[in-house]
Parts: sequence; structure tokens; C-alpha cells
Amino acid sequence: MQPTDIGWLAIGALAALLLLRVPVAFAMLTVGFFGYIGIGGVEAALGVVGLMVHASLVKYALTVVPLFILMGHLAHHAGFAADIFTTGQRWLGHWPGGVVHATIAGAASFGAASGSGIAACATVSKVTIPEMLALGVDRRLAFGSVAAAGTLATMIPPSILMIIYGIVTEQSIAHLLIAGILPGCVIALIYMATVYLKVRLDPTLCPRQERASWRERLVAVKGVAGIGALAFVVIGGIYTGWFTPTEAGAFGAFAAFLLALATRRLSWDQLRDSLLETARTTGMVYFIVAAAFVFGTFLATTRLPTNISELIVNADVNRYAILIAIVAFYIALGCFIDPLPGMILTLPIIFPAIVSLGFDPIWFGILLIYLSELAMITPPFGLHLFVLKGIFQDAEINEVIFGAVPFIMAAVVILFILIAFPEVALWLPSQML
Repeated sequence: MQPTDIGWLAIGALAALLLLRVPVAFAMLTVGFFGYIGIGGVEAALGVVGLMVHASLVKYALTVVPLFILMGHLAHHAGFAADIFTTGQRWLGHWPGGVVHATIAGAASFGAASGSGIAACATVSKVTIPEMLALGVDRRLAFGSVAAAGTLATMIPPSILMIIYGIVTEQSIAHLLIAGILPGCVIALIYMATVYLKVRLDPTLCPRQERASWRERLVAVKGVAGIGALAFVVIGGIYTGWFTPTEAGAFGAFAAFLLALATRRLSWDQLRDSLLETARTTGMVYFIVAAAFVFGTFLATTRLPTNISELIVNADVNRYAILIAIVAFYIALGCFIDPLPGMILTLPIIFPAIVSLGFDPIWFGILLIYLSELAMITPPFGLHLFVLKGIFQDAEINEVIFGAVPFIMAAVVILFILIAFPEVALWLPSQML
């Protein structure tokens, strides 16, 4: 049997295992191992798989993952999300849809101290949804806005998905992190514009709040000065070249720890929980990365990604038509599979074609991260939808899904901006020292 035929059989076997709900890391590792057996025998498979697992996990770039995860958990347990939301409410509460704008702005700001969309969604929802419902905000709008806003943590640095993308595609993690700043701001503004239009059409969705005094606004800013300064130094340090991403992660985690101690918000139990949650999340990410490298290297050995890439590149079709087809593929994929394994599974095949078609790999990374964000709120398996349903037991899943629909529709505008104006993602990286 030819190596390419073995590659096609492996993809079919992987799809079958995923349909049987086998965890994606186990599925990739199993298929990759038996694929190597089919190509070179048992002894060769044992040797190659062992080397690949080791080689994938000793990468220096991976050291940043637990550091940023720890920074996010410390920020969560120290209650900084509540301060950020309060500040947004003081400044934006008197606008049409003001308290919802505060939620989106707060989620975007908290994303700069986190790195996980799911963690941000869970943290922000516990703070903001009870407050919004108490103020008379429509339930669908409250749930939908948090589901959408929580995804901003995967775009605004630090972002774990960006780091994994950079490792898998061998792109600059620093450039990727900085590239996410402007797109993250644009996405937040479009989500806020979506809320504004909905509330203007139906003011009962979100009653206006009284305008806060300037004194109240300034006091609220004082409450977030510490975490704001931390995010600014971490991102600014990467941008100016003062820090490598790993050094920025170490500084951010340690500074978040000191800040939590200084504000007397971190107990021993919370510190223990932060460390344990960091270890669990890091272990999961590392296991998926190692399995993906085994499977990806096996596929490269079969030359299947190269053949598919050449087929795509040589097709007599405009490259933007191919790009739109790839975007549609990822939107459909995101309806049925988690973003991280979905990205890792497909990049060995899609990424060579993207580069061959002349698209910038940093720009494509930002586009892919946004498609991963979209996957978090698209039914039937959007993770954020189920996170909110799990936290708020009285919520109906239909409420959460229909609440997210306007933000899913806003994706058309966001995708148009990202594709038509790649400078939105590429301008800041081009200015880095």
C-alpha cells in the first residue's frame, strides 16, 4: 500500500474515533502510532513516536503556556473581573445598552489578563449576568453578550491559542500576540455596535442607567489601575522587545501574584486552586500538542498534506475563492469540534496551501483565531453556550443560543474587515523593534 493511501485511511480512522467520542489527543496518538506501523513497522513506530513526543514538549516556546494560564487564574481568583466590570459600568452605563457595553469592554480588558476564552467566559458571567438581570436587561441579550464577549480572551494577548498556532506553524509568537491587539479591539467595537443597534430598536432590552459622576468614574478607574498597568507592561514589553513572550509570561504571573497579595484578595486556598487548575490545563494542552505532532509528522511522511496543498494551489480558481472555502470549512468544523484540536488537526494540511497561495501566515493566524472564537458560540456544540448553561441552571439552552445569534451574524462584518484589510492585523507587528 502506498504511503498516501495509508494517510487517507488514517484520516478516516481518526474521523471514526472522534465520532465515537474518543478524546482527540488519544485519537491522534493512536492513529499516528498505527500509521507509522503501516509505513515502517513496529520497531520504527516505537522509536519515532517516542522521539516526537519528547521533541514536541521540549520546545522553549511552550514554557509560556503555564505562565499565562497561571496569570489568568490568579486574576480570576483575585476578583479583578468584578473591578473591571464596575469601571465599565460607571463610564458606559448611561449609554443605550450601557451595562451590556460595560460587559463587553470588561471582558476585553479581562482578556488582557487571561488567555483562555472558556475561563474568561466563566469568570465574566458570574460577575456580570446577575448584575445585568437585576438591572432589567433581557435574558437573551445578557447571555448572548457574555458568550460572545468571553471569546475576546482568545484574540487579545496573551492568548493560548495563538501560542499553539505559532508553535505548530513555526511563526513568531511575539508577532502573533501583538497582531491580535487591533483585531480584538475591532471585534469588541462591532459587538458593542450590535448591542447599540438592538437596544435602539427595542429600548426595553436594556434600561438606561443613571449617569455616574466624574468622581465615581475616577474612583472606579483607580480600582483597576493595578491590573491595567500589569496588562500594559506585559503587552508593551513584548511589543518593544523588552520581554520575550516567555519572560513576559513569567513577569505577568509573578506580578499578578504580588498584586493579588497587595490587595489582600488571595487566600491560601485560592493560590492552591490556581496552581492546580494551571497544572490541569497545562497538562491537557501539552498532551494535545504532543499527540498532534505525532499525527502531523506521520501525515507529512505520507506526503498527503503536500499533495492536497499542490492540488489546491494548482486549481484554476481565484485564491480568495479558495480562502472563502477554507473559512466556510472552519465555520462548519467549529460547529462540531473544539477549537484547539480542530486547529491542530487541520493545520498540517491547510497551512502549506495558505503559504503557497501567498497569504501572510501571521494574518492567517489571526483569521483562524477569530474562526476559533466563532466556534465557541456556534450551535450545536459551542462551548461557551454550555458553560453558561452549566453555571446558570435556570437558563434554557435556547435562551443562550438565540442570545448569541446577533453576534454570530456580526461575524460577517468582522470577517470582511479581517480579509479585506489585512493591515488591521499586520500593522502593529510591522512596527515592532
